[in-house]
Amino acid sequence: TVKPALSEFVDGAMQKIGPNVSMRQLAQMSACTLYHQVEARLARRLLMSRDCIGTNEIHLTHESLASALGVRRVGITLAARALRARGLISYSRGDITIVDGAGLEARSCECYWRASQIYEQALNPLCAGIYVR
Repeated sequence: TVKPALSEFVDGAMQKIGPNVSMRQLAQMSACTLYHQVEARLARRLLMSRDCIGTNEIHLTHESLASALGVRRVGITLAARALRARGLISYSRGDITIVDGAGLEARSCECYWRASQIYEQALNPLCAGIYVR
C-alpha cells in the first residue's frame, strides 16, 4: 500500500476531527481548570506530554507549565514538589522525568482518561493501517 505524505495525513485528519475534538477538548479542559486542583492538573499535563512525545523525559519549565495550566509559577512549584515527594517525578531546571507512570495516573484527575478517550476515538480510524515513526 502507498502511505500518504505526513502533511496530507495531518491536513486530512484536521478536516475530519478538528472541530469536534477541539470543542470537546475545550469543554473538558475548562471543567478541569474550574474543578480540579493544580497537582492533579499538573499530573494530567505531564502524562499527556509523555503520551505525545513517547518518553518519560520531558523538557518543560515551571513557567511554561504555569502558563499552560493557567496558574502562577509558584503553584506549579508546590505541585511538582508534592509529586516528587511521592516519588512520582523527578525534576531539575526544566527537565522533568516521570518515575512512576501508574502512580502519576492515580494522582491525575479523570480528565487525563477522558482526553485520551477523545483522541483515541477520533484518531484510531484515521491511523488504521498507517505506521508513523
